[in-house]
Amino acid sequence: MTELPITEGKLDNIISKLACKTAEFYESAYEKASPNIKLLGQVSFEFARTQRYILILDKGWLTQLLVKSCHFRAASEYRRALEDEKEEKMGDGVARLHEAIRYVKRALDHEHLKKFASAQVVADLKV
Repeated sequence: MTELPITEGKLDNIISKLACKTAEFYESAYEKASPNIKLLGQVSFEFARTQRYILILDKGWLTQLLVKSCHFRAASEYRRALEDEKEEKMGDGVARLHEAIRYVKRALDHEHLKKFASAQVVADLKV
């Protein structure tokens, strides 16, 4: 109960920060996984295992990481736009909504989206 006055009215701000950090984690995972996929064709299985290369990631996982990153970036921008609206910063809010739309389009335009991304994420992006 003591935390309620602190968080009351700041829910959009908190969700925005969490979504932004989550997107950063997905982006970091994508960046770390991408070079390993490219290297797999150039090294033996034993070398890859001893060097701790990620052997299980394929285009499906990379697609999922990229789409989820865009998904959380869009959610973050949307929540920031709601916060801007409360503070009557309409110009900033509109700019953030345009940015959110850009992230959604990037995710929906991904070449492997329909094949690899989860149906729940795709449905959420289309809303």
